[in-house]
Amino acid sequence: DIRDIMKHPPWGSFVAPDETNYMMMHCIIVGPEDTPYEKGFFYFVVTFPSDYPMTAPKVLFMPTGAGKVRFNPNLYKCGKVCLSILGRKHAVAHCPQPSLVRFCPLTWPRPEWSPGLNLTSILVSIQSLLCEKPYHNEPGYDTERVPGDSVRYNNILRYETLR
Repeated sequence: DIRDIMKHPPWGSFVAPDETNYMMMHCIIVGPEDTPYEKGFFYFVVTFPSDYPMTAPKVLFMPTGAGKVRFNPNLYKCGKVCLSILGRKHAVAHCPQPSLVRFCPLTWPRPEWSPGLNLTSILVSIQSLLCEKPYHNEPGYDTERVPGDSVRYNNILRYETLR
């Protein structure tokens, strides 16, 4: 898996192994065009458990701005990445402020980790979060609470992405 992704990373992604820990990868995802994330670089640290691929790796988002900006409803300021395929509790051990981490609510049936998934699956799933209207990624936010919320959120994200 690691050799394959080093040779053929998903489009818009860059990966590099950690120099001191062979069970850790550093990943950059470039913000997709025509989204509030365009021209941004989003850094993730992926740590593989000893029983990988039977167990999902731990993924930590390393946000800019000293963790003051929540770049997406699924990317928390503390570094938590809320993806069903990673499991509900995966970020607690990696969050510098565990008390701030809430488990992803069970709002709909979703896929869980399976040994057939890999780092490419994770990076592509994270890329899908960096969409044109991320406001609507939040469960229950299919429509705006106040007209213009989505546009205002995108404007904040554009500014913070380029800052």
